[in-house]
Amino acid sequence: MQRIEYYTNLLMDGKIPFPDEVRDQLMIEPNHKIKVIIEIPQLGDLFQPDNWSKDMHRVASELRNGAKDYSDDEIDKIVDDALIAVREEKIIE
Repeated sequence: MQRIEYYTNLLMDGKIPFPDEVRDQLMIEPNHKIKVIIEIPQLGDLFQPDNWSKDMHRVASELRNGAKDYSDDEIDKIVDDALIAVREEKIIE
């Protein structure tokens, strides 16, 4: 028995999409019967923190601590300047 796992969403009409690439990989013909097992994962099961997200959380915490003496307007200006610089590929000093 072949087994392929993929994630999908239930369509508005209640149908479950079955991608062509999966059908092709399994070489399923219209008259074949298939077994469908439906699992509805908890949100936490889908989004396990990886090293990148842990690092980003640490960086955000450091930024938050460093920004505690700035007003909201000052932070908005810094963010706006950074966005402009990134879009123009400039270096901020």
